[in-house]
Amino acid sequence: MSHELRTPISGVIGLLNMLATENAKLTEQSSKDKSAHYIELAQNTADHLLKIISNIFDFSKVEAGKVEVAKAPFNLNHLL
Repeated sequence: MSHELRTPISGVIGLLNMLATENAKLTEQSSKDKSAHYIELAQNTADHLLKIISNIFDFSKVEAGKVEVAKAPFNLNHLL
């Protein structure tokens, strides 16, 4: 199920990136600025949605016991 959700949102993000590139080629500054604002909002929203979807699937893996915990050294002070 994760593939079915992540693939379409990744496609939306890719298309928004292409749109942003094409928008940069516009000549009229006011249209360019307004379009760029909407493109940026859509990109941010899609990115946030993808993170939420990923977090939901990660949480589901934890609940299902499909996550393995690996021991690894780390510096707590550096992490904080």
